Amino acid sequence: VCSLWVNREGLLFPHTTPFIPRDLLAPQGNDTFTIADVDKLDEFLTTNEIPAQSTESIPAKFEQEEQYQNHQKDWHNYYGLTQKLFADYCDRNRIEQFYEEIESRGLVNKISECLGASRHILKLYDNLSNSNTTLPLLDSYAAKTVTNHDECIDVSQTVNSRFGHSNSQFPLAKAQCDALAHTLAMQEGDILAVNGPPGTGKTTFVLSVVASLWIESALKESQPPLIIAASTNNQAVTNIIDAFGKDFDEGDDELSGRWLPDIFSYGGYLPSAYGELEAAKSYQTKHFYEKVEQLDFLDQAQAHYLDRAKQAFPQQNFADVTQVKAYLLAELRQHQNQLDHIQNNWHHYNRQLNDIHSRLGDNPQQTLADQQQAVSNAQALKDNAKEQLTAWRSYLGNESTWLTLFKWLPPIKNKLDLQRRSFMFNLIEHDEEQIENLSSDRFESLLKQIFSSKKDDFDEQKNRYQSWLEQYQEFEQSQLNWLDSINNFTEDSPEQTIPQLTDIDSVLDITTRFRMFRLAVHYWEA
Repeated sequence: VCSLWVNREGLLFPHTTPFIPRDLLAPQGNDTFTIADVDKLDEFLTTNEIPAQSTESIPAKFEQEEQYQNHQKDWHNYYGLTQKLFADYCDRNRIEQFYEEIESRGLVNKISECLGASRHILKLYDNLSNSNTTLPLLDSYAAKTVTNHDECIDVSQTVNSRFGHSNSQFPLAKAQCDALAHTLAMQEGDILAVNGPPGTGKTTFVLSVVASLWIESALKESQPPLIIAASTNNQAVTNIIDAFGKDFDEGDDELSGRWLPDIFSYGGYLPSAYGELEAAKSYQTKHFYEKVEQLDFLDQAQAHYLDRAKQAFPQQNFADVTQVKAYLLAELRQHQNQLDHIQNNWHHYNRQLNDIHSRLGDNPQQTLADQQQAVSNAQALKDNAKEQLTAWRSYLGNESTWLTLFKWLPPIKNKLDLQRRSFMFNLIEHDEEQIENLSSDRFESLLKQIFSSKKDDFDEQKNRYQSWLEQYQEFEQSQLNWLDSINNFTEDSPEQTIPQLTDIDSVLDITTRFRMFRLAVHYWEA
């Protein structure tokens, strides 16, 4: 497929890189006819991307011959690219098996009139064209190029924003979680494409989107969201509505089933007037809504709802529907707080874990033990230096007073120096030549210096150990908080392993999030 602009002179300009429609690409869910592989097309589009051109960049006509020549060159390059896509990436044998080549000819089909729903679509376009109202979704849909690219969302950051899940047995797969997280982060007017062959879980993903949006609106006490499934193909719409009728798990506890009578689906079907009578046999159509909006149904529904609520929560002794609604909302908020608690404790624990490994390595406990030994060694060296200084001073204090008085006499001075130097050599392990030339005062200064150095080293080792120990204790506390927050979801986990968020996230789908969905169902019924 080649998307092209045409100007008033009839010249063609590339709009985007040529591509092959997804329904002609493998893999497919069945034996559908395909001509190429989606991975190979992605490779082609990546290596041969053509800058998109806007309407403003397309000239109505060329004024100079050079412009025609440049256009001719660009067009030949584009044409060559289309031929390369067809020749190198498409299965010619498979194409020729089903189609006959038309040489040097083309095929044009003329549509003379607009029939069916297309008439109404054209009227809608006319109405939108004449409207002065800002329509962000239409602006996004009509944009020729993507002007802003956002970073992909880290799913681990969205545990407490993915509120709902539609099934109590099977959690979402990773790709479904990714799609759900990005969907829930969308702003007004945003469009998100979710692609995949049949059977890959797109409908299940849609159910979780609905469940999460229902819960989010209930928590905000705002109006319930209006969610529209639209397609140019009726079958695509009925497939989703069929899923809304049978794929939402009803559960098997006190919240199971619907608390309103005669409601059998979570979706309504609004076909054409021509097809409504037949559709009403299987779906909740306009006729269904007209029926349930009658006063007699409202009275019946209130009595039925209150009865089911009392059966579910007999200890609450509800007096009216308003009390039930308030109780369900309180339950929802309690589960929301639980998700917040899990999210916050995980991120605190994970941050502490990364910090502790960054600082203490892969075996923090061994690093702490080694550092504690380093503190003991440093203290022993410090104590030894202090003992040496004390011993030197004691030695000086115990010297003979007579020798000290008469040390001005050379023989006595020599004897005194010899005794002191002998004590010095026995006291410390040091360079003998260096000690040989030291006076008593300078030797004491050396001992003081050694003691001061050993004390500084001891203080440094002790402070480092204390800092590491405090950080490790903070890590241990964060680990305990994380384990405490997920205690109800780790019955099957080995005792010696610390569960990861991805493990707990899957369990939350089929426990907390599913229960929140059931609570929200009955909240909106109220």
